[in-house]
Amino acid sequence: MLTNGLEMLFNSGCSPFFISSAISSMLFGKLNYDTQLANSEDRIAFQKQMNLARQKFEDEKFEQELRFKREMLKTGHFFQQIEAKRSFENEKKKLEFNHFESYWPLRIDIHAIWNENIFSKSSPSLTVILSRYNSPKANNDYSNTCDELERYSEKLQNITFKHSAWKFAEQVNVNYNVGGIAQNMNVHYIMQGIPTLIITPQVVGDTLYFDTSIWSFGKGLGSFFNRSMFSMPFAEQEYDQLKDKIRFAQIAIMGVVRDNFMLFEFQKPPVFPKVVEQERLDKYPDVHQFLVTQYGALKEQTTTSTDFKAFCSNRELIDIEQILQTSVNTLNQ
Repeated sequence: MLTNGLEMLFNSGCSPFFISSAISSMLFGKLNYDTQLANSEDRIAFQKQMNLARQKFEDEKFEQELRFKREMLKTGHFFQQIEAKRSFENEKKKLEFNHFESYWPLRIDIHAIWNENIFSKSSPSLTVILSRYNSPKANNDYSNTCDELERYSEKLQNITFKHSAWKFAEQVNVNYNVGGIAQNMNVHYIMQGIPTLIITPQVVGDTLYFDTSIWSFGKGLGSFFNRSMFSMPFAEQEYDQLKDKIRFAQIAIMGVVRDNFMLFEFQKPPVFPKVVEQERLDKYPDVHQFLVTQYGALKEQTTTSTDFKAFCSNRELIDIEQILQTSVNTLNQ
């Protein structure tokens, strides 16, 4: 095209200057055209790349939204399952608790005892429960016996005495301690970790045994101790003459266990020998001897037990030993 144009200019007889100008104009026009065409192609290519990038972003965004929605549905389903399971477990626990309530032998709110004992660091407490007797006359007097033990527990402090703790305690002709140690083990299963003393009087033949079930802050069967701490002759027809001694024997057991608990758990010296009535000690020499033996053994334990010494300073050990010696001397008077 450019060659044809030049040929026409030469044949027309135009001047060389005009021809030169025309050639320049035609060349620059061609360059401008080529440049515009290239720019246009670049813009089209750029636009295509932008469209591709945009489409890719839109596709990825759509995929992300789908993944997000799937994850939300999955999470929502998961938490719905958790809520359904939790609701099922709650209903199951309610049924179990209702079933448990029908067999639980005590009128005791376990949560209340936890609050009283475990969370009251300034005033630790031993829960004391007196079982029913397998003696009709003693059972008739059960509430009065509980009254006296409760009054004594207030003198001793650090004792929570549960008056008439057993269900249906007012039904005096029903023997509710027939389970003995087995029943106490069931109570321990629920109340383990709550320091507890259960005194279980049992008449066997012509002897009244005072069995005790004891546990402290520990858990499991290893923390459960059951033994007979005292015994005395008994005859049903002589209950009225024996009831004061029976009550005093149970008070003595409660005092000894309380002092053991406070000494070995909190390094607190014994207090029972300070409040026990001398008149009753003189009147019941076998109960008196029981106390002398128990506090003598307690003094020996604190002297020889490395575990106990590990929790006490030298000053505390000296003070405790002196108080125990004083207690033994008081009881020996």
